[in-house]
Amino acid sequence: MSLATRGLRHGIGQYRYPHSYQLEGSVFTLTVEGGARVELAFLDRSRMTRTDADGGAELSVYECLPVAADVYFVSFEVGNRFAVLDLAAGRAVLIDADAGSHLIGMIEGFGGAAAGETPADDADMSGTTVAWVLGDGKEVRQRFLAPGTVQQSWSPRHDRAHDCAAIEIPLGRGLYVVDVRGFAGPRLDVPQGLGRLILVQDYERMTAVGAVLSTVFNERVLLSGYGRFLDEE
Repeated sequence: MSLATRGLRHGIGQYRYPHSYQLEGSVFTLTVEGGARVELAFLDRSRMTRTDADGGAELSVYECLPVAADVYFVSFEVGNRFAVLDLAAGRAVLIDADAGSHLIGMIEGFGGAAAGETPADDADMSGTTVAWVLGDGKEVRQRFLAPGTVQQSWSPRHDRAHDCAAIEIPLGRGLYVVDVRGFAGPRLDVPQGLGRLILVQDYERMTAVGAVLSTVFNERVLLSGYGRFLDEE
């Protein structure tokens, strides 16, 4: 069987969901921590603008992947910037991987979340051990040791696990935004140098959507996959 037939040539992006165009024509006003306002306007299927509190508008190409019903993961071409939009709860997370910032906000007119609010009942992921399968035989394993620390390994070398700094943001309803500053060395299924992993993890459906990227080379791979708890094996 050839690599093309098995899908191996697509690597960790093999199971990536098709692009979503549901945000086309939508304009969202976000109030983030500190009361600042950010506007995201999705002009068409590929272009959007972000307008910050100072009034400066930035045009960018974007890609959007669905996470769950009314939940979207958005990747901006300008910089290593991402957004998670939970329209059901009216909550948003703006991520600037280069600056290391994570802004939690409310989406005006959606849900009832308050700016900076995170669901307290879901906050601690410690003890969770999960594998996210991203392609044919390709996976990343994560063991949440303590708040802010994840032990992570990539196939096929799960004997090379590294303790990594992580940001874990609960969205509620089994959804978490997890940003891991990981390791991507040689002979791993993740492309070398793309050590930063940002995933929206859905523990109700056991699916994940996100991106692996390099803040040095400005490269990224969008991905999605399904999960399994390792303590069930």
